Amino acid sequence: MRFFGVHEPQPIVADHGQAVAAWLDGLLLLERRLGTVFERHAVRPIATLGEPFSPHRHLAVGTRVEDTVADGTVVAEELTGYTAGERVLRHAEVVVARNPTMRDDHVDEEAS
Repeated sequence: MRFFGVHEPQPIVADHGQAVAAWLDGLLLLERRLGTVFERHAVRPIATLGEPFSPHRHLAVGTRVEDTVADGTVVAEELTGYTAGERVLRHAEVVVARNPTMRDDHVDEEAS
């Protein structure tokens, strides 16, 4: 059938399951190989969740009010950071807790 001088497009194959499965298998293989290269060169992810914020290892990309953790504690990781030995290859991008109740107590202690 023709519409305005153009052939009707062929129907797109609805079942892309095999192609998607093969693509995901390729991604998993790539992740495993990259992991072995990281291990060979002693590249490790930076621990973040529950750790105190450290400007030497972390990059704060946001804050969140949290009453259940200490002020300055990392509560979320946006991007994983990596180290090679003691050298930081990429800082971890994190969200840092702000606890107004603990901050007020800390200010009161310094004033006395």
